[in-house]
Formats: sequence, C-alpha cells, structure tokens
Amino acid sequence: MPLTRHCQVFGLNTLEADILILCFGASAEADIGRAFAKINGYPDRYYVTPDLIKRLLGLSPELEEILDYLLSFGGALRAAQLITSGQGESRPAGDLEPIFLERRLTGYLMGSERLDMHNRRYIRETKENLPALFDASVRERILLFSQRNRHARHTEMAYIYGPEGAGHESAAGLLAEDCSHGLIVLRTGEFLQLQPEWARRMLKVCVRESRLLNRCLFIPDVESILESPLASVLRGTLSDVAFDETYMPAIVLGGEGPLDAKQFSAAGDCFLIELRVPGVERRTEIWREILKEYDELDQGITVE
Repeated sequence: MPLTRHCQVFGLNTLEADILILCFGASAEADIGRAFAKINGYPDRYYVTPDLIKRLLGLSPELEEILDYLLSFGGALRAAQLITSGQGESRPAGDLEPIFLERRLTGYLMGSERLDMHNRRYIRETKENLPALFDASVRERILLFSQRNRHARHTEMAYIYGPEGAGHESAAGLLAEDCSHGLIVLRTGEFLQLQPEWARRMLKVCVRESRLLNRCLFIPDVESILESPLASVLRGTLSDVAFDETYMPAIVLGGEGPLDAKQFSAAGDCFLIELRVPGVERRTEIWREILKEYDELDQGITVE
C-alpha cells in the first residue's frame, strides 16, 4: 500500500501517519472535507486543524504536546515537504491553523508513481543510457558502489567527474540501474535562477521525489552550484540527508574536475568515479552499438 511504504520511507510514527490519513481524507473526498468543516464550526474550514486532530484522535495532554512539535517546522512532516499550511495571511493560527497535504502527496497516495508535473520545470526524467560508453575501470567502480550501497544504512553519495561529453548522466543512469533504482535529474540551469529559500525548498522536493519514486537523484554540473550563492543551500541539504537516519536512494553528483567530498557535505563521505572521453576506437564501438537497431544507413554513411 502506498501509505505503508510512505511511512516506512520517511520514518513516520503512528501519530504522524494518522495526521497524513486525516489530511488525505480532506483532500481526496469532498464529504470528509464537509464533515471536518462542521467539526471546525465554519463552513469554509474544510481542512484539518490541530484542534480537529486532538478531538478526533482523543489525544492525551502528553500527546498534545508532542503533536505541537510534529506540526512545527522542525517536525518530519514539514521538513520533508509532506504537509503545508497553504497560502494567505487571513488563515487562522494556533489550534485552528489549516493543515493540508502537499498536492503531490494526494496523487501518490492514490497510487500515482509518475514524476510530479508541477515540479518538472526543475526535475526531469533521465535520458536513455548507453552501456557501451564506458570502459572496464568505470564499470568496476559503478559495480563497487552498487555493492556498497546495498548494505548501506544511510544514504550514499557518489561524485562522477570528467570532461564535458564523457557521459556523466549515462554513468549516473547505469549506477542507478545497478543499485536497482531509476534516476531523476535536477535541471541545474533552472535551479540556479532560484532565490536561496526557494532553492532550499526545491532541493527538499527533489529528495522527497527520490524517496517517493525510489529513484536516485542526479545533480549535474555541481561545480556551477558550488560557485554560486546557492552553494550553502546545496551543502546544507546534502548534510541533512547524510545525517538523516531514514534511508533514501543514492544521490549522484556530476562535474568536470576532482573535488574534495567535504565541499558537498559535512559528512565528508562521497564515492568518486572518474570518466574519460573515449578514444577513436572506443567511439567507433559506441557508434556501432547505437546503430545496431537500424537495418541500414543512408547511402554514403559508414562507421569506420
């Protein structure tokens, strides 16, 4: 069930799961929303509130104090971009503060495993992999990482580096495949246009999508981010993931030159994979591999 896996992936406790169920009910079923409005005492308050949670779940004073923290910005539900209070200054606060399920979560809990349409400006699907692109040394490093990742209790990070055109994304795709995961890719150029607060939120959304879809997250051209005002945002997010006790698929970074792992995260642990642009003979093999699916080429085109 999506809800069961969701709670496991984000390490949610029973009370946090109950909060999500109530929020999901309000967003997925109009009748439930109208029932909540009656409990809240106002026809336009069709959402979950701290007061409604306390009343419906019959929380003890001790659990009410815990609830206040769970609903705060320090709690897992908000930190992982699972719930929101919506927009608008006229919203009531305190025990009547509105609590909505993030729009993305409604579709997921109803069984959708597609990448969130509303965030595709900043996240995209991976391109097709080209296994023939890499020599034995690269494949060995990828295999070594995947074996290490299978036994990891925390999120692993890898840095794939080499000159432009060496196949960073294809290598990241093969790594994800070897780890039994798919791949989602951050659109670095669009990400760099964001203000720090929005950039931080978008990285958290990327982490959430990686966990929900069980796919590795690839962040290409990481050097551009480290040289920008968003460097601290990237380091902070990666450090949070590294020290988080809940596991997620690997985070893969891409760049041109070798970098100290501590530039990415305070944890300072990042698996390095170096790429090189293949020589003429290797490039010829790659073209032959790619063109196998074509019965014949246009006249005058040969692979030598």
